[in-house]
Amino acid sequence: MSEEELAKEDSRRKRRKRSKGSQTSEENESAACSCHDCASMAHSIASMEKKLDKALRCIQEIESLKQKQSDPEIKNKELEQSLDFANSKIATLEKKVADQDKAIGELKGGVKALTKQAEEEKRRVIKLESHIRRNNLNFFNIPEQEDETATKSESILCNFMEVRLKLNKEDANNISFERVHRVGKPNASEDKPRPLIAKFTFHRDKEFVLSKAKNLRGTDFAIARDFQFLRRLLTKEGVLFHF
Repeated sequence: MSEEELAKEDSRRKRRKRSKGSQTSEENESAACSCHDCASMAHSIASMEKKLDKALRCIQEIESLKQKQSDPEIKNKELEQSLDFANSKIATLEKKVADQDKAIGELKGGVKALTKQAEEEKRRVIKLESHIRRNNLNFFNIPEQEDETATKSESILCNFMEVRLKLNKEDANNISFERVHRVGKPNASEDKPRPLIAKFTFHRDKEFVLSKAKNLRGTDFAIARDFQFLRRLLTKEGVLFHF
């Protein structure tokens, strides 16, 4: 091979080496660029993840605020429902109270009417009893005989009027009685005689005998109108009444 050919061959080899070196450098530069892009992308992804995390936290906080806001609203609604229920109950109770007040008023009116009627009946009974007993006289401390009968009681009373009331025998005999008897059950353990009650046929005879009661002053004997029924009636009702 001539020197000229050798020179050309050597020149071609050098060119191939330079071309191969240039290609390797470009590849290295390309690889370096690729690594730099990957790192930048990773950094961008990390930044985006941070932003996403921050956004998620913000969303969670917003949801929490919404929940906190909705809780009072729910409680207010429940409170309103409770108030409505309470108002309904109060209205029902007020109606019941009004009905009871009305019933009590009607009962009071009925009691008042019955009380008035009872008072009228009592006055009627007293008037009737007073009329029935207007001819009665009670005699006290007149000696009592054993097994005394009504006939014997009348005889004892006639003798008492002659002796103690100082009526003449004719006046005493002319006085007519419907009945004469002792008051109460006999009691052998008591020395005091039972009162004697006499119902006169005529009112004038009763008044005549009563007018002679002044002759009993200074003695243990006594005469009184027949008011015992009134005393018993008024004492039973808790009324203190003196005759």
